[in-house]
Amino acid sequence: MLPADLTIGIDVGTTSIKGGLFTHAGAAVASASTACESIYPQTGWAEQDPRKWVSGIHAIVADLLAKVDPGDVIAVGICSQVNTHVFVDADLNPLAPAMTWQDQRCADVAESLRKLTLEKGLEIPIDSSALLSRAQWFRQQRPDAWQRTRWILSPKDFCIGTLSGAVATDALSSIGLVTDQGRYIDALDTIVPGVSHRLPPLHLPSESVGKLNFATMPLSCPVVVGTMDAWACLYGSGSVRVGDGFEIAGTSEIIGALSAGGTPGHGVVNFPPHDGVCLYAGPTQCGGDSLTWLAGVLQLTIPQTLALAASSTDSGDQLLFLPHLLGERAPLWNPRARGAFVGLSKTHGTAHLARAVLEGVGFSARQLREAIEAATGFELSSLRISGGGSRSDLWCQIKASIHGKTLSRVANVDTGSFGAALLAAAGAGAYPDIVTAADSAVRIDREFFPQPDSRQRYDELYALYLRSYAALETVFADLEKVSAGSLQ
Repeated sequence: MLPADLTIGIDVGTTSIKGGLFTHAGAAVASASTACESIYPQTGWAEQDPRKWVSGIHAIVADLLAKVDPGDVIAVGICSQVNTHVFVDADLNPLAPAMTWQDQRCADVAESLRKLTLEKGLEIPIDSSALLSRAQWFRQQRPDAWQRTRWILSPKDFCIGTLSGAVATDALSSIGLVTDQGRYIDALDTIVPGVSHRLPPLHLPSESVGKLNFATMPLSCPVVVGTMDAWACLYGSGSVRVGDGFEIAGTSEIIGALSAGGTPGHGVVNFPPHDGVCLYAGPTQCGGDSLTWLAGVLQLTIPQTLALAASSTDSGDQLLFLPHLLGERAPLWNPRARGAFVGLSKTHGTAHLARAVLEGVGFSARQLREAIEAATGFELSSLRISGGGSRSDLWCQIKASIHGKTLSRVANVDTGSFGAALLAAAGAGAYPDIVTAADSAVRIDREFFPQPDSRQRYDELYALYLRSYAALETVFADLEKVSAGSLQ
């Protein structure tokens, strides 16, 4: 290893903060992580304490620096969960807990804003996790705090601002707020009065905006703006050209494809052009979170629950699982959707439940992939898979057979932190651009191919999976009314 050959990448995720120390050639030198706790104070609410993101980064960087000469670290990159927002004052003090992307409290506000944008002839995608929905809710429900709000920041932007003093964001993370030219939409204040001057300045993801300074550690080096987790994972998986597709098996399941163009809609997000390509992508609401939920219910660890799923045998009765435990995002965008086991019988045991959860997440991923293919206008031949869930060979194999596609698992499965490190390397001049960085550093660990004996069964179950949601959709809505005491 050459001196000054290292970059640090940090991914502020939903369930954990992960950090990695990488060479420019893509070798993982060290890694560290710390738990990131969400709080659910009311039904439909999901919050995090922003100060714990910063303390988590402190702990991770200290752990990484203990393994190398800090002088060899030339830059730091940070990515984070998207559609998680924290409202801060001029001194970057949080005015309330951060609303995470899982938070559904703004569903009614989002519906009214959608109607308003249609009346104004604006094509701005708005759901309950969108910044505009959160800003309008905050403005209406906490007017005093809204008046003190100077910035509305993503996790990475809050951490960079707190640790460097620089307030900045990137256009890729600003979903639905920027034009194809990378500028904020002029009409935002007609949707939510006063929101535009609370948005941070836009910079390129690999642009250095300041220096991270740790009073307790011998590190002071440039930090780049970074980007949202999906784009960082795209870079970290090496999916950088038209026709490339990727799947991130994290707390939620994220699937994306790069296209030269396409058609808006189909329940997926189409990002403004960047580096000559368009990203069509979507996040589900629960991917690995469904497995975490089941493990908690069964009072087992994740490895124990995966082992249960592997031991599952054909009971003679098929079992389906709808993984909409916190509503659903892409491609359904239904905050009122709920999880369900369909087809339960006395022949089913815990192993069948575990297997059904893995398959249900796979079916939701397939539904999202098909929506992305409809938007891009082409069929993906394969997907590069990463994220914590991809560490399970069983789950990767199940998904390959459900998709009917080859899944190529990358060597650095924590592609968020790896992609952030690649952005830092490009920003520090180690590579001319991020595409070159990804081409040079990403490696494939293993490929998973569809199993012919599973394809027909999974095709049949997938059709029933789609029918199950359609049949239960009105039931989900009525359940919410019952919970609110308003069903007539």
